[in-house]
Amino acid sequence: ALHLLEGKGLIGKISAIIGKGDRLRFLNRELHAELMEEIRWPKSGESPSRDGLDVDTLDLSKTDRIALQLCQCWKTMNLLGRFGGGQGLEKHSRNRIQSSSAVGLLTMPKRSPQDYLQGGRAATRLWLQATGLGISFQPIAALSYLFARLLDNETRVFNENELRELQGLHGAYRQLLPVDDSQAEILLFRLFYAAGPAKRSVR
Repeated sequence: ALHLLEGKGLIGKISAIIGKGDRLRFLNRELHAELMEEIRWPKSGESPSRDGLDVDTLDLSKTDRIALQLCQCWKTMNLLGRFGGGQGLEKHSRNRIQSSSAVGLLTMPKRSPQDYLQGGRAATRLWLQATGLGISFQPIAALSYLFARLLDNETRVFNENELRELQGLHGAYRQLLPVDDSQAEILLFRLFYAAGPAKRSVR
């Protein structure tokens, strides 16, 4: 099934949830480490990496790139979290989502391996179809990963405050996208019109 959120009101609500989810990811020690291990910073004289996320392909502004460099330091993130800060970490994702024409969620009926396999095939066809129509397509993966930890009871990485906030975000999310716990959330994504990417992944 394909669920679409359109209009400034609904997109504004989902953008706030996604932004807060990103902040949680940056301020949680284990999730922060996982994220930083995925990012690849270019090094002079070396060939681009064929794995992870090449920072040059993320189309970051100079300000956002500097901010991401600062976010690499866990001591900085830990200090922000301890004093209840980090709201600025929501801004990048929130602004991008708010500039979208629509936010979509692709689901399958069950959370079985076969459903995820078939869902992945459907996501590929959806992405190719959007590209063929000249519509830009960007996956939004972090929020789905966080919610999957809730559903699978893999919550040991969260402290009480983080878990309480994540549960609240999940409740607000379900009001916008009414998917029940038995269904597989294959891919959350945004649709928008834009010029081609400044740089493509070597993959």
